[in-house]
Amino acid sequence: MKTPLQPRPSALDGTETACRRVALVLAVLLLPRLGQAQDIEPRRWSHLPIGANFAGAAYAYSYGDISLDPVLKIQNGQFDLQTMAVKYIRSFDLLGKSARVDLTRPMNSATGPACSTACPPRCIVTDSRTPPCASR
Repeated sequence: MKTPLQPRPSALDGTETACRRVALVLAVLLLPRLGQAQDIEPRRWSHLPIGANFAGAAYAYSYGDISLDPVLKIQNGQFDLQTMAVKYIRSFDLLGKSARVDLTRPMNSATGPACSTACPPRCIVTDSRTPPCASR
């Protein structure tokens, strides 16, 4: 009859186990320093021809429902968000080096209705273009 296998006692004592754990923690903490990354806009610092002009425009539209905490007693929250941007870039010579000036003008407009279930119930329409005190 065979005897069941018994687990072997660990060959490492408490000090060696603690040292291995410390080494593992240090390795995990120091590994990110070895990682490589790439810039989001890789050609950001590339040289432009001196005297060149660049212009651009962008537009984005978003809409949807807003989920709020039920404690606020606001329901049917919705939003419409329009975002526009205009950009101008001019490259020039500055002390023998190429230089550039970027001008960017972002604009956005957000509107949205919501209904309050508090006493008395009322509906609210907001517009980011109107200052809060202008409706009084």
